[in-house]
Amino acid sequence: MKKNLILFGILVASINLNAAVINNSIEENINQTANVSDVKFSVNVTYSGNPLSGASVKVMQEGKSIGSAITNVKGTVTINIANYNGKLVSITTSLAGYQSNTIEGTTLSNGKSINISLTKGTASATAIPESKVESIYSKSEDKVK
Repeated sequence: MKKNLILFGILVASINLNAAVINNSIEENINQTANVSDVKFSVNVTYSGNPLSGASVKVMQEGKSIGSAITNVKGTVTINIANYNGKLVSITTSLAGYQSNTIEGTTLSNGKSINISLTKGTASATAIPESKVESIYSKSEDKVK
């Protein structure tokens, strides 16, 4: 009888532990999903103010491609990204005969319009958002003082 009670106690504890693990897993998935949404934004690609048709636009996050498209005759592309998590992305634009241009560390939002200008040549350029430039500048000033 005593063995049966001990076994029963172990069984009940095991069931409660499994239920708690499942509950935590469900809550974690809900929290991750709550911070995710679909986003639709546009990119305008130009050279000297003129639209560039056929430019490749790639959106990367943490080393993975999350979206890409080719600009139309107006130099514009609209990109839809499903389940965007709000984290920083980089946007690279390229076209044969022009230097590729990458914008690092930007976030996306519905209706956002991003303007990217290419220059002729074969090298590449990387743009860092102004907020990061200010941060780097202030840190370097502190070291000089």
